[in-house]
Amino acid sequence: MSISPMKLERIRKGKTQTDLWQETGIPQWRISLIERGMPPKADEVRKLAEALRRPADELFGAKKGYPA
Repeated sequence: MSISPMKLERIRKGKTQTDLWQETGIPQWRISLIERGMPPKADEVRKLAEALRRPADELFGAKKGYPA
């Protein structure tokens, strides 16, 4: 099982899922699901990319609707 790029970046930045919840408003349980492979909604992609300060395509792959 591989670790998602989003989770790797979160760990690199020293953030917890709870930290991201507080920064983005996305509930911790939803962040956990996204890290385990559930596709994020477009607004979640934007919020998580901003919080982690990385391009969305680096965190979630080059998928339709994900801003660079």
